[in-house]
Amino acid sequence: MTNPLYNENFQGQAGQTARADQVKDELAAVASAFDTVNSVQNSAIKGPLGETLAPLPSAVNRAGLFMRFNNVTGQPEAVAAGFTWKGAWAHDTVYVVGDVASSDPSGTVYVATVSHTSASSGSIDLAKFEVMISGTSIAHNYIINADFLIWQRGISSAPTTGYMYLADHWLDAAANGATVSPSRQAFTLGQTEVPNEPAYFHRSVVVAGASASSFAVFGQHIEGVRTLAGKVATISFWAKADSAKPIALEYIQQFGVGGGSSPQAFAHIAKFNLTTSWQKFTATFNVPSIAGKTIGSSKEFLMMQFFLEAGSDYNARSGNLGHQSGTFDIAQVQLEEGPFASNFEQVSLATDFIRCQRYFELVSLLRINGVTYTSNGDTRAQVQYKVTKRDTNPSIAITGTTSVIAFGALGEVLNVSLGTLTVIGNAHSLFLTTVSNYAAFASCGGVISWGDNGGGNLAALVESELI
Repeated sequence: MTNPLYNENFQGQAGQTARADQVKDELAAVASAFDTVNSVQNSAIKGPLGETLAPLPSAVNRAGLFMRFNNVTGQPEAVAAGFTWKGAWAHDTVYVVGDVASSDPSGTVYVATVSHTSASSGSIDLAKFEVMISGTSIAHNYIINADFLIWQRGISSAPTTGYMYLADHWLDAAANGATVSPSRQAFTLGQTEVPNEPAYFHRSVVVAGASASSFAVFGQHIEGVRTLAGKVATISFWAKADSAKPIALEYIQQFGVGGGSSPQAFAHIAKFNLTTSWQKFTATFNVPSIAGKTIGSSKEFLMMQFFLEAGSDYNARSGNLGHQSGTFDIAQVQLEEGPFASNFEQVSLATDFIRCQRYFELVSLLRINGVTYTSNGDTRAQVQYKVTKRDTNPSIAITGTTSVIAFGALGEVLNVSLGTLTVIGNAHSLFLTTVSNYAAFASCGGVISWGDNGGGNLAALVESELI
């Protein structure tokens, strides 16, 4: 029988001295063979000392299969697929190595790297899953002006008590001794603390009240109380403060006004501990079903509201936040369906601006043409909104100094005083109607053109917010 570890074809005779180079070659072949055996052993799957691993099926029976370790016995086994599809990731669910689950509306798919049971609340544990397929961003953020790019009303306000909107569609409010001063703040170009190179963030400077009913809040109404009703939702945002301070978050389900609407429902979601550095915060919560509720004729919504300071009357809603003054900065707010906080959705400025104008529009009245009834100076002019408003009866105010250039019966230019404008409107347009200085218009022809007498903006402020 041939021994593969050395060459048996040596041509010497018994008693004959072997040549040194031949012996050397034979020993080198033996050494190489033992090296090969050692390499194979080192690369083989071995259990700890004293543990025996079960043999794998024969080559024919394991061909085309994957090998994995059984999640109960720990023994190697051949399986038909290396991964097991588990569908959407869920709370309180057993996952083993190789289980694959989808995560969020963006379509990200994760594979379990550690066998475990998922938590009863919160998001997927990225210490136990790895991204298998990165999802693509789709429209899923229920927050409008989430990156604080749009400020039609201005970019700062003095300390205020009451309700006010400054950043479009974002409500600041304070009451009963507390004040809030909102403003737009710019990120430093190239900063890396908050991703996506955002331009602005929202700042609220709060001075605390002293009564049990004092509060300062910041939040957004999301039109339609059906929004996310009966579903799991996740909110995420970036925030910091002038010193270590907590803030609290609640949801409000407002069933509208009129029509026997159901009472408002609200609940505390979470508290967040801010520091002087930007941090990303997330919270997952259940939005109650609206089964059995009655929705009123108008102003029904879901609201996400941050408590920045709160007296004891709001302990249940604010998680016992308490009184506090300070400066609170918030950026990139996202509310989405599901138990995951996905990457921040970046909506185009043009799209977000249109969404904002449903609730507020700054309508220019410069060089608006109208008609005059010459017998009494009665006037009419109609201005179409760029976007249809939420409310059929929006609040409209005129800002700026008015004047008019009118044309006489023979086409001559007449400079007259316009007097006081009266304005009414609906969801689609506003109407400039009868003015106070009738006599000045008696000699005018059929066309006038309103303008601005002081070089500033003559505009209508059309408000159609939910509160």
